[in-house]
Amino acid sequence: VTFATDITLRGTPDDYFVFQIHGFLAVGAGIRIRLEAEDVGRGAPQARNIVWQVFEYVSVAGYAHIEGTFLSKAATTFGGGATCVCRLYPQTALTLTSNTIGNPPPAPPMPPSPPPSPPNPPPSPPP
Repeated sequence: VTFATDITLRGTPDDYFVFQIHGFLAVGAGIRIRLEAEDVGRGAPQARNIVWQVFEYVSVAGYAHIEGTFLSKAATTFGGGATCVCRLYPQTALTLTSNTIGNPPPAPPMPPSPPPSPPNPPPSPPP
């Protein structure tokens, strides 16, 4: 799969995107993967919720920008000036050339569980 134009993933912070590519992924020079809010008040999808499973190699050309977690069967290569908010897990090699790699922010903490309900009182004895 080759991205020759910008890609926009539109959704909310709670949405997940999973892509399985049964070949290579090549992102062209200057191409951007953008995260856009579906509803302005809720926010955009999060890089930590995007997974790219690539069965061959990943190639990101110079000055491109990608987001998500990338799992590749072979090497992952970044051209000069390429950036990402991502996690990279190639099975063979990772080649970086003057790149900026940012880690996706962690998920917000879970809210505390409510306290348990008090037990039901025993039934009253009959009069």
